[in-house]
Amino acid sequence: MLFKNPFKKDDPFLKHIMDHYQLNLLSVPREKSSLGDVYIREGDTKRLSFPSHISSFLEPHFELPPPTIDETFGNNISGITSNEIDASIGLDFLEGFLNILSIGRLGTNIRTHFEEKGARKIRFNFADTTRDSIQPELLRSELGRYHVREDSNLSTEEGRRYYIATGLAKSPSISVIVEGNNQKILEVNARAAGISNFSSDVSIQKSEEGKITFTDKKRLVFGVELFELEYNKTTKRFRMKMAEEVFKIRGEDKVHTREVLKPSFIGDPKEGDIFFDIAKN
Repeated sequence: MLFKNPFKKDDPFLKHIMDHYQLNLLSVPREKSSLGDVYIREGDTKRLSFPSHISSFLEPHFELPPPTIDETFGNNISGITSNEIDASIGLDFLEGFLNILSIGRLGTNIRTHFEEKGARKIRFNFADTTRDSIQPELLRSELGRYHVREDSNLSTEEGRRYYIATGLAKSPSISVIVEGNNQKILEVNARAAGISNFSSDVSIQKSEEGKITFTDKKRLVFGVELFELEYNKTTKRFRMKMAEEVFKIRGEDKVHTREVLKPSFIGDPKEGDIFFDIAKN
C-alpha cells in the first residue's frame, strides 16, 4: 500500500521544504542513501525502484563531482513544526523513522502506545538537520563524457523515467507533539510503553510544551533532491532533463523562454504531495 500524504498544501513545514530546497520526502526514511543514486519510475506511480548508483550504469569508470557533506541548511529546516495532521498517517511516518533509528521495533511500540492512549493529531519536526549535495550543473557536464554500458539493459519504453539524487536531507532525531481527545497533549512513558530496553543509543527527551524528541547517533535520510535523467538509446548517454522557463526582459512586452535545470517532484507539489515510496530490494 502506498503511503498517504499527511500534509495540507499550506503546511509551513511542507512549504519550507518545497520553496527553499525542492525536496521529495521519503515515506520511510533510510540510513543508506547516496548521492548519485538512480531511481526508476514506471508510469505515474509514486513507488520508485530500489536505487542503483549511477556509476553502475556508465563507462569508463565514473566518479561524481566533489560533494558537500553535512552542510547546515541555510534556511534551516530544524525547528519548523508541521501543522496538525491525522495521527493514523503521522504515526505511520513516526513508526518507520524510529524502527530504522533503533534497528528494531521501537517505532512500532511507540505507535501502539499512542494509539492505546487515543492519539488523534500529531505535529512533528526534525532537529539538527544537515544535507549532502553535489552541484547539478557539474553533474550535467560530467555525464556528457560517459556512455551507458552495453549490459545495463536500460529501456526507453514509454512511461519509464529515471531520476538521480543530487541532494540528501538528514537528521538524527525527530520531535513530535501528539494530541488525544479534547486536544490533550499525550506523553510517553518508556516503562509503561515497554520500550526502556529497546536501544541504549536512542534518547527520549520531553519538553514542558509536551514535545517528545527521539535522538540517535546516526543520521537518517528523510528528503531527496531529484533531477530527471533522459536516456538516449542511439547515443547511449544520459543527460539531465531541462525545463522550459518563461521570463520577460524589462522594457519589453515580448515573452522569452529559456531552458534551465530544475529539480523534479514525484508527487504533486501544488497539492502538498511530495512523498514517495521505494520498492524493496
